[in-house]
Amino acid sequence: MADQQLDQEFHCNLHRLDEIIRKCNYREKIIATEWISKLRATSNSTDERKLRNMFLEHFIKCCDGTLFSKPPFNKNLLVSAKLVDYAYYLPQLAKLGKVEKTSSPWEVTMKSVSEMFTISAEFSDFLSYMPVPRDGAIFIMNIKRKCN
Repeated sequence: MADQQLDQEFHCNLHRLDEIIRKCNYREKIIATEWISKLRATSNSTDERKLRNMFLEHFIKCCDGTLFSKPPFNKNLLVSAKLVDYAYYLPQLAKLGKVEKTSSPWEVTMKSVSEMFTISAEFSDFLSYMPVPRDGAIFIMNIKRKCN
């Protein structure tokens, strides 16, 4: 398939998905918009364009207005993650075994957060109540007093 044909198919399916998204609630629209942004930001490689189109076709096929309210598509996307990192979300790829299921970006993030709690055991109670930033970092400063 030529790259121009893949792009044309993408834009046609994107228009169809936009019509479906209009029926979704606010939270689902936000997540759908994040997915659309991720799909639009794909590189120029043919394989990534095919994967992008597969995601879009899956959204259209399964979208009765509730796809973005069910796992795994109901979570916010990591900005730094690539589309390939989410390829195992597609059932047709998971069944064929084309994509090995690795840890998702969400699992990697949660592993980092749990490591942070184990390193700073005395602050873990405090940190467990703090919101985890979507982008950026957490800075913790531990000040110890000298006892004379």
